[in-house]
Amino acid sequence: MRKIILISHGKLSEGMAYSAQMVAGEKDNLSYYGLMPGELVEDMIAEIRAEIETDPDNQYLVVSDVFGGSVCNGSITLQDLPNVKLATGMNLLLVIQLLFSDSELTDSEFEELVTSSMDTVKVIHKVTAVGGNDAEDFF
Repeated sequence: MRKIILISHGKLSEGMAYSAQMVAGEKDNLSYYGLMPGELVEDMIAEIRAEIETDPDNQYLVVSDVFGGSVCNGSITLQDLPNVKLATGMNLLLVIQLLFSDSELTDSEFEELVTSSMDTVKVIHKVTAVGGNDAEDFF
């Protein structure tokens, strides 16, 4: 089985889990941790490590909020566990895709999901109508 752990500063991971489950349905294999002001990232990572170490037969996909942040940097210490894969730059599409993929993921499959979710981050330029009200006029 595969489990997904979302980690972030503040309540971002909680909100991300809630929003993703609005689309994918409630999932037992999804959990989240948020680092709150005054808390230590080392304590949060120790709690996550304990969860993973008690369940060595499952694959864990740990997704953090921002590359280079304390939460992401702390999660790097989980790489010594053989059943853990890490990603950063959490977004809603990535979490939804992970929830819909039921089987364990290879390194390349995990990387492909992360990459495809990054491709959807776009700047939306102002759209101005040139003609009628037809949707084709906008694109």
